Amino acid sequence: MLNYFDHHDKKVSKEHFLHLIQVANADGVIDRKESELLYRVGKRLGFTDPEISALIEKRDSKTYNPPYSLEERFHQLYDVVAMAMADGVMFTNEINMIKRLAIASSFSDADTERLINLLVNGIKQNRSEDELFSVFKMRK
Repeated sequence: MLNYFDHHDKKVSKEHFLHLIQVANADGVIDRKESELLYRVGKRLGFTDPEISALIEKRDSKTYNPPYSLEERFHQLYDVVAMAMADGVMFTNEINMIKRLAIASSFSDADTERLINLLVNGIKQNRSEDELFSVFKMRK
C-alpha cells in the first residue's frame, strides 16, 4: 500500500514538473533564469540532475492529477506563476496555462483570478509561499 502512495506522489511531482517546463517553454525558449528555477524546483521535488535534464528535453505532458490538499495545490500554482515570471515577462499563453491549471486543480473561477493576482503581486514583493497561502486562506 505504501508503494502506491510513493508511486502516486512521484507521478504527481513529475506531472507538476512537466507543467512547469511547459510554462518555461511557452515563449519557445527556456532561458538561464527559468532553467535555474527548474533545477531548484526539480531538486525540491526529489529529482536528480540527470532526471531533470531528461524531463526538460522531453518537454511534454498530457495529463494533470492535482494533489489532494489545498496547500499542495496552492504551492504548485505558486511554482507555476514563479516560473512564468522568471524571465520578467508573463506572456498571454503562460497566463492562460496558469488559469487552466488552477481550474484543473479545483479552484473556482473567482478563486482563480484572485489567486493569480495574489501570487503575481506576492512574488513581485518577494513574499514567501507560506505567507501568501495564509493570506489566501483568510480571504476564502
